[in-house]
Amino acid sequence: MSESAPEPLPAAEPANPVLTSGLPFAFAQSRNVLLERSGAALTLHYVPPLATDVLLEVRRYVGEVFSLEPLDEDQFRQRLSVAYQRTQNEAAQMAEDAVGRTPELVTGKQSSTGQAYRSMAEVVRDMSDPRYDNDDAYRMDVMRKLERSNLKV
Repeated sequence: MSESAPEPLPAAEPANPVLTSGLPFAFAQSRNVLLERSGAALTLHYVPPLATDVLLEVRRYVGEVFSLEPLDEDQFRQRLSVAYQRTQNEAAQMAEDAVGRTPELVTGKQSSTGQAYRSMAEVVRDMSDPRYDNDDAYRMDVMRKLERSNLKV
C-alpha cells in the first residue's frame, strides 16, 4: 500500500473580509466591479459579463494579482453599498478628527534660478530631453517653468 501525503487544508478565511473601495466609485458602479481583500488575497467581484478592457484597466490600476469572482446583480449591489459606505464613514471620521487641529504643511522656497523660459528654443530643448517622456517630476518642472514664462508664440 502506497502512502501519499494528505492534501493540505485550505487556509481559513476570516469571517469578515475587508471590502476595499480602491477603485473610484463611479468606475466600480458603472462597470460592475469591486475589490475585496481578505488577508493577502485580493478578489475582483463582478457582474458577468466582465469586459476585457475593464479587466485590463483594473489590473493596471491595482498593480497586483487578484482572483475573479462573479456575483449576481443583487449580491454585487449589496457589497458595493457596504464597501463605499464604510469608506464614507472613515472619511467623515478623519474629517471630524481633523477639526480644530492646525495642519502641518510642508513648504519650500521657490528656486531663484531657471524660473522662466526666455525663448522657445529653451522650451524645445527641455521637451526634447528623454526625461520629459519618462520622468513625471521632470515633466512637471518643465510645465511649471512654462507657466511662469512670458513667451509670445
